Amino acid sequence: MDIYEIPKFVHDTTCDKIVGEIPSTPTIPADKVFPFYAGRSRYVESFPSRDVLTDIIDRIKNKAFETFGHKVGLTYTDVVSWYPGQRMPPHCDTVNLFTGNLHFHPGTEIRDYTAILYLNDDFEGGKIFFPELLVSIEPEKGKLVLFPSNIDYVHGITEIRSGVRHSFPMWFHIIRDTSMV
Repeated sequence: MDIYEIPKFVHDTTCDKIVGEIPSTPTIPADKVFPFYAGRSRYVESFPSRDVLTDIIDRIKNKAFETFGHKVGLTYTDVVSWYPGQRMPPHCDTVNLFTGNLHFHPGTEIRDYTAILYLNDDFEGGKIFFPELLVSIEPEKGKLVLFPSNIDYVHGITEIRSGVRHSFPMWFHIIRDTSMV
């Protein structure tokens, strides 16, 4: 099983800085995100500390290479806030579980690895769980979770019972060496 938890991947003060900027950072326009994420997702480039977030992405790319043995490129990322009552049912990051369609949203077909960085832990609920693997992961500020994006890693998010969960999800694709072709 390739689910990796790396506690304290990012220092608490860095997480606090990012979370502190969320109220003043504009959300992604509603027509650019799934309705589920409207009003609660923010582009990295919109943050005052975008350089800090970019450095974190680079560190996670390196950790993914170290962990999985593949050089990766960033497919997509944003910063997401989850409010009480919100949850996400089990799903796959590359395949629509209902239709089997690989191209259910542009970009999902090239996702090879998923990473989630928890930016806070002063909330209840919001665990990531893998129902078929019988794994549930407790959110902790600064913890990084890495796993393959494929159908073997169906996962969901438990309901947020109180507080607000802030996370930094990202998806990576394997950079294939085409110089040998």
